[in-house]
This record gives sequence, C-alpha cells and structure tokens, in this order.
Amino acid sequence: MIEYAKLEDKEEIYNLICILENKEINKEHFDCVFENSLKNEDIIYLVYRDEKLKDF
Repeated sequence: MIEYAKLEDKEEIYNLICILENKEINKEHFDCVFENSLKNEDIIYLVYRDEKLKDF
C-alpha cells in the first residue's frame, strides 16, 4: 500500500537515501529538512508498506 510518509518513517527514509546516494548524508540536516517537509503541503514523501492480510 502506498501512503504518505510519517515522522516515524524518518530513519528508514534516511537510510534509503544514503544507499541511493552511495554515501552517508548529514543526518542533522536531513532530520531538519524532512521534518519541515512534512509540514509543507507542496512536498510529498510517499512510502510503500508491505502489509499482508491476516487470517481471521
């Protein structure tokens, strides 16, 4: 399921960006930019959540 990223996704998104950039980016700067971006309606972070259906 694709949905909007939340503050709780920050670490995973940071790690993914570091992998994609093939370097460790500045964590403090990323935290600031990411948290401010979540408040900005013009910037959207999307995440894919792999949730399996549970047996009832």
